[in-house]
Amino acid sequence: MINLRKLVQRSLSLEALRNLVPHIEALALSAMNSWGGDGQVINTFKEMKMFSFEVGILTVFGHLEPRLREELKKNYRIVDNGYKSFPMCIPRTQYQKALLARRRLSKIICDIICERKEKKLFERDLLSCLLNWKGEGGEVLSDDQIADNIIGVLFAAQDTTASAMTWVVKYLHDEPKLLESVKAEQKAIHKSNEGNLPLSWDQTRNMRITHKT
Repeated sequence: MINLRKLVQRSLSLEALRNLVPHIEALALSAMNSWGGDGQVINTFKEMKMFSFEVGILTVFGHLEPRLREELKKNYRIVDNGYKSFPMCIPRTQYQKALLARRRLSKIICDIICERKEKKLFERDLLSCLLNWKGEGGEVLSDDQIADNIIGVLFAAQDTTASAMTWVVKYLHDEPKLLESVKAEQKAIHKSNEGNLPLSWDQTRNMRITHKT
């Protein structure tokens, strides 16, 4: 039987996390840049869920071409919207749309798997761990099994991670002095990077105030 937790932990080794830091920073900057301008009001929890999903895509697949990433995001939104709807499989209902989007997600992931196999690519991500998994009897996972596990991982921590980040934003808003201390710490790191270098793993280990937040 597959131990998904161990495979996830293996794909998030220290070396893998070190390499992901600048890419996660780029996702965070892109998300924040999309929030500002013209007094735009955003739903913090909703935006944090999408950011968490983007990071999930990165850790599961590594770097995907933009078209595939957008297709995953689009269908994820539909499934997420139908997740808590009344389970009535009638055309045009949220639930029925979610079922169809779930099938499309599986198809997209299976296509990614086929491409990875054809090109014989090996990445340090969860997909590669699942592709290389072998049971005690030498059995391997089918493409559908891999797709199901990946969808489960992508959805598993969305609400909890997004909730935690939303509360962090709320508490920082309520504590102006703490917010200024965090901003000062981040500005100092940004300055040490000459204002344009990517964030490094070592720098994330030196965010004393940010970590306590």
